[in-house]
Amino acid sequence: MSIQILFKNKTFFRHIRYITSIIFVFLFMAHRALLCQTWEALQPEIPEGASLRDGAVLDAQTIWICTAFPGAVIRSEDGGINWEVKLQEPHTNYFHIQFVDSLHGWLLKGEELSSSPPYDYTLWRTSDGGNSWDQVSDLPEIRGGSSYTGIHFLDSLRGFAGWQDTI
Repeated sequence: MSIQILFKNKTFFRHIRYITSIIFVFLFMAHRALLCQTWEALQPEIPEGASLRDGAVLDAQTIWICTAFPGAVIRSEDGGINWEVKLQEPHTNYFHIQFVDSLHGWLLKGEELSSSPPYDYTLWRTSDGGNSWDQVSDLPEIRGGSSYTGIHFLDSLRGFAGWQDTI
């Protein structure tokens, strides 16, 4: 079994990432609105001081989020009512998360090399629904202080990682 990690630089992937985020929020809120007939804010319990970085909706009940500063991976299995921390590490940031099915997920992790970027980026995956995570690859260092802007996986073996250039 081999894993393909394809890297796409510049504007294309950044736009795909933003579009994906907008679609994620719209579809999730539209789904909730159709079920509840009202808008409702989700209140995940994230670590103090952490910033919400990314989310993945697997189905109407299963929602994953990841945070940075400090890093945590948090899951809800009841549509966002209750949340469970599945992974948490101080001095580690989780920037992006994606699941392609109920078992296979991907996580972009960045460990601080100093008090500000660049980070040491690694790609992690789960094949047991987030109960355990294994490092797949060190990602190439990005020159010029840029950072990875997203990941997108087509299936459990093929995906993309993108970054932005600094001006």
